[in-house]
Amino acid sequence: MSVTEDSWRLQAEAEALIDLGRHQQALGVLARAVALDPDAARPHALRAQCLLALERNDEAGEAASAAIAREPESAHAYRLLAMAQLGQGTAKDAKISALQAVGLDPDEPFNYVVLAEALQARRDEAGALAAARRAIELDPENPAAHDLEGRLLLAHDDIAGAEASFRRALALDPEDDGILNNLAIVLGRQGKREQAVAGLQAAARMDPADELVRGNVLAMARSHLSWVGWLAGILALLGVLVAVVGLATGTGVAGALVTGVVLIALAAALYEWGMTRVYARLPEPTAQLLRDDHRARRLKPWRWHWSSITSLRPWWWLLLQRIPPPVALLVNLVLGLAIPFLLLGVPFSAWRAWRWYRREHPARGSWRPSR
Repeated sequence: MSVTEDSWRLQAEAEALIDLGRHQQALGVLARAVALDPDAARPHALRAQCLLALERNDEAGEAASAAIAREPESAHAYRLLAMAQLGQGTAKDAKISALQAVGLDPDEPFNYVVLAEALQARRDEAGALAAARRAIELDPENPAAHDLEGRLLLAHDDIAGAEASFRRALALDPEDDGILNNLAIVLGRQGKREQAVAGLQAAARMDPADELVRGNVLAMARSHLSWVGWLAGILALLGVLVAVVGLATGTGVAGALVTGVVLIALAAALYEWGMTRVYARLPEPTAQLLRDDHRARRLKPWRWHWSSITSLRPWWWLLLQRIPPPVALLVNLVLGLAIPFLLLGVPFSAWRAWRWYRREHPARGSWRPSR
């Protein structure tokens, strides 16, 4: 058997291992293929593919560049290089490489998928959406293109369009936990929390090691407690205000204090009752995850969930033992209401308005597909 035939046999063996997800083992086989035929481009491209799957982006970029050096007209190698550059965080270079891949093979839909990712990283959202839709035009059965379109529409706050895209992607690939996760996020945005939690649980079962899905399950479970938190927070705030006003005016102090304590106690009882109801509505794995999270955050301010006023604790009072508890609770409530609005609410609204404007009025340099 000739050297070339041996190299091709090793490449076929490596491709079979890649299909099985055994990328590290495939790298060993490809090292022998490269040693047998160092001038062949395909073994280097396959090495880049394996290294990308192992998230070794620097090495993947070197392997893709080696493939390009041996076959400058390879659109596949340029696409792999763009993916490696995206992983390295060099979006500008990734855009150049992806455009090169599109120029070399304008009929390959995956070239447009990678181009859309690169354009999104460059904040050319209108161009990214056009590239994703071009990929769908070329291959309507490509779930990755529909999923990407959904993510871009979700970034544009087009919730209905994003849901439709994710459902098309899921119909094409029902076993993709990433698509399930994205669809669940959209359902959660629409207030369909039970459906969202069920979708996230299904995604978690498909890939139990996925930390992103696990984090989303926990965030969605916390969102079930929002109404309980607001009601309990309002009651507690009323109780503190009644007590403070009574102390400040000096009239009906005893009645004001008793009323304040009763309202705060009612707030605590309401919160505990609401949590019990929420736990009963959640699937047991999600409910247990939420219970574990609450235990882990107890008396640990650096681990608290600061987006909910009911999760704020008077941690400076616990540390210093100087501030009276009612005052500490009042300060927590005021900060919980004011700081997120001032620091997040106003800038976020302005940013959403700007993105809407940019979507409707793409920049002059925004990418457009050639026809």
